[in-house]
Amino acid sequence: MRFLTIAAVAAMFVMGCGARAEAPPRPNRSLTPEVVGVATQFTWGPCASILVTLESGQVITVHDANRSDPRCANQSAPPATPFLFGKAEDVRSTPSNEGDQSPEGLVWKRGHGPLLFVGSDEGSLWMAVARWDTSSDWCVQFERGDGAFVEGNRLHTTKGVIVPLAPDYELPAGGPDEVFPLRVSDDMCFSSDGTVIRIRPFHGA
Repeated sequence: MRFLTIAAVAAMFVMGCGARAEAPPRPNRSLTPEVVGVATQFTWGPCASILVTLESGQVITVHDANRSDPRCANQSAPPATPFLFGKAEDVRSTPSNEGDQSPEGLVWKRGHGPLLFVGSDEGSLWMAVARWDTSSDWCVQFERGDGAFVEGNRLHTTKGVIVPLAPDYELPAGGPDEVFPLRVSDDMCFSSDGTVIRIRPFHGA
């Protein structure tokens, strides 16, 4: 009996090291980004807000209610902009040597700013963001409860965002059946137009 117990524990340990996390919930809505673009810079805006300029010249306002801002001392911060993947702090942060920070904001090296997705849901603005990955693409890592399902030539995230999937997207050995749906700690990587070009699944520590 002791031998069987040890063997069972050993088997569970091996499975845990390479096991995939629990699959996320399926999406219950479909949201298509209306704007996709690489940011060139941001400047501090009014109370708890930043103004992000895209390569196209379009300026996007991000409300970041989680950021302490002394300019909000005499007023309430606006509701935070919901991010359906990535976080507001991914917009206002930068990898080492990828941009120049100043009291006014931040200017990224050309083509190295975050990739921003913007859309609306019944009139309410939503955003998503992927950070420059220093390997010629932009990536986001799913948090617990998030993920994405493959639907033909696109991915549909748990929170509803639909993004195109490149025909020749990069996937590790094992194939789609072993990888999808994407789940916590998996990486989804994009080209600058918001197309998924690479998947990096997480198989445990």
